Amino acid sequence: MMNPNDNNTGNMQNQGQGWGPQAYQQYSQSYNQGGNFDNYSHQNVYDHYQQAVQQTPPDQMYQAHQQYYNQMPPQQRQGLFGGLMNAFQQHGISPQQAGIQGNEPSPDNLARASQYANQNPDILSKVFGPGGAMNSPLAKGALIGGLIFAGKQMFG
Repeated sequence: MMNPNDNNTGNMQNQGQGWGPQAYQQYSQSYNQGGNFDNYSHQNVYDHYQQAVQQTPPDQMYQAHQQYYNQMPPQQRQGLFGGLMNAFQQHGISPQQAGIQGNEPSPDNLARASQYANQNPDILSKVFGPGGAMNSPLAKGALIGGLIFAGKQMFG
């Protein structure tokens, strides 16, 4: 039997539930405790993210990503940006199509790239989905970051 005070319990309870206040609280708690998201399945995070994109106005989702990317360390932003550029190119998408201006891994460029993926579900799946081009802890963190900051606007 799992101990309800165990930090992993909240993460595991989240598995299989839909996006809502409880999932937001669990992701936020993990973020506030150092950002260890290893116990979350990529599939579950992706499912929550898709639900949040459907429930959240696009401008709020853009702002959520922008806020998260502003807090992301520059090295991680660079890694995510490089991965996104490679993933988009693999699927025949130019940086300009995705709204990216220049070659800087700025929070604005990353938010625009996320927004582009959100507005194109096939691209979202191919880039950020489980087994997608960006199937990595960094990509999962970017999805969770979007969830946390969108959830703060919705539920916080």
